[in-house]
Amino acid sequence: MRTNKSPAVGAIALAFSLLAIGACQATAPAAAAGPDAATEMVPSATELFALYNGRTWAWETGGAYFSPQPRTFSAWSQSGDENVYAEGRWIITNDGRVCFQADWHTRGNVSPALTCFAHKKADGAIYQRRLPDGEWYVFRSAQKKSPQEYSKFRAGDAVSGKISEIRQALQSQ
Repeated sequence: MRTNKSPAVGAIALAFSLLAIGACQATAPAAAAGPDAATEMVPSATELFALYNGRTWAWETGGAYFSPQPRTFSAWSQSGDENVYAEGRWIITNDGRVCFQADWHTRGNVSPALTCFAHKKADGAIYQRRLPDGEWYVFRSAQKKSPQEYSKFRAGDAVSGKISEIRQALQSQ
């Protein structure tokens, strides 16, 4: 594989990463107004680490795994007949962000992408939005019956097997 940072190839990889990450938001429950600015707080890095660490986030057409050591991020996504995978790192900031910095592998190309989500706590829930301009929605709520994105998280790695398949398929093309 060659690393290609041309605008066209970068746009292709970015499109796939947006598709993959967007798939989780496409099915995310809508939050009417998001967190109330008067009562919102930023979750601590420790709280966010506990939510993501060692878990798989299942997307409509793919998923991502947040490995505990050494905080590696791996993901795969599919659009039509095209499968892609990503490998990189996940980062937690003190201002409530979780970011994935990864190289997205497509047919014959590798392109870097950085994707970040902001988190806020309010009204007994954690809200999330994709940066820079995504809409706020309920990420996790104490009310188990309410729709929440966190219900798509599972303990363990459910993506590595699929990434191995995609990697082999891309190398044989």
